[in-house]
Amino acid sequence: MTPALPLAFYGTLRPGGGALGILGIAPQLQWHGRCFLRGDLYDLGEYPGLVLGEGIVICDLAAAPDPATMRMIDIWEDWIPGNPPESLYRRETVRLLFPDRDAIVYIWNGSLDGAKLVPGGDWLAR
Repeated sequence: MTPALPLAFYGTLRPGGGALGILGIAPQLQWHGRCFLRGDLYDLGEYPGLVLGEGIVICDLAAAPDPATMRMIDIWEDWIPGNPPESLYRRETVRLLFPDRDAIVYIWNGSLDGAKLVPGGDWLAR
């Protein structure tokens, strides 16, 4: 089933983050511009991890109306439906700071040992 909510991308799936070209899904996404959410962004090496927190994270908002595209995103994020303990990320609904609406966000589900906070909450500017 296709989620009715847009997705807030904060890392490699943002335009310029590299994953869109690897997956070839940019044309299937409907982009709605920049958005901001409350959380803390950590540098995990090749990709970031977002945890809910007090900082501000810069994201790009997009809809994925095609279920096949959504499934590719879930696989990229290593989200396993029905198996949160084995998932690298959890897919959750979060209220954005701007625009004032809900969005789907992939929340980091692993350890933060050795991870560094991304200053300013912008993965592309790190």
